[in-house]
Amino acid sequence: MKVLGRLFFTTFSFFLLLNILAVPILISQTPQGGTWYFSSRLLTLWNVFFIASLILAFLRLHLFLQGKPKPFLGQLALLLTGSALSYAVLLALPFLRIPQVSSTGTTPRIAPSQTIFYASNKYIWIGNAKEGVQGPILVYTPRQKVSFKVYPEGVFDPEQNTLHILQTGENISLHDRISKHRPFVLSTLWKNLEHFTRRITPQYPWDLKAILFIVTFVCLLTSLFSLMHLTRWLLFNVLLALGVPFLTLGTIAFLDELGKIPSLEYLPAILHGGIAILCFGLQFFLRPSPRR
Repeated sequence: MKVLGRLFFTTFSFFLLLNILAVPILISQTPQGGTWYFSSRLLTLWNVFFIASLILAFLRLHLFLQGKPKPFLGQLALLLTGSALSYAVLLALPFLRIPQVSSTGTTPRIAPSQTIFYASNKYIWIGNAKEGVQGPILVYTPRQKVSFKVYPEGVFDPEQNTLHILQTGENISLHDRISKHRPFVLSTLWKNLEHFTRRITPQYPWDLKAILFIVTFVCLLTSLFSLMHLTRWLLFNVLLALGVPFLTLGTIAFLDELGKIPSLEYLPAILHGGIAILCFGLQFFLRPSPRR
């Protein structure tokens, strides 16, 4: 029970910390008076924050389990509880929304103009806004035969925070605004986390594929306990254990970006499950060192 209590508390603590760190960034990107934009944008980040918090929480718990004589019971409890918690949270978060009411009691109908957004592998630039109609709209899609497309007008839907292109009928999300300064390493990590989170998020209550992806991912996080005893240097072991999940997420995002290959449909489960089996096997050969 102590291990499970630490799992919930540590995950929540890291989740709260990530929200606090995101506040100044979102404030700098939010239009003046855009309280609803700030709140709704923060909500859309929660699923990615949760996955990042889960990774950090498991590493913190592995440090706690180091001194335990029988960590397998704690690992089993973490696997079962972590899988159930992850599935429940990722299933519930997409349904969380904030009512869109302005200070005057009316619903805002204009998206921020002169702004670059990124969604669905597209860069969207919105020109002027007048009475809820945006235009012109420039859409840039990298690695497409026709990269640039210009549309004369579109309509902003504040309930979904999407831009409806009148000429094509396409709805484009406007949640992901591009900041002026994007550190390469951090933006890459965030992109990989966001991509993986979309892949494992359940689409309906009993999504068997999502269950498989989540269980194998939590199994990987649980198996990282063996890496804590890999060498005599604890800091190196922690950094190695921290790098493994982010490296696998980057591999999944990279291979998915290469193309929709049928054999890669279950890539997250295969990759995470295989590494988890390897790491669990190491526990039979590695013995914790009394001095570190």
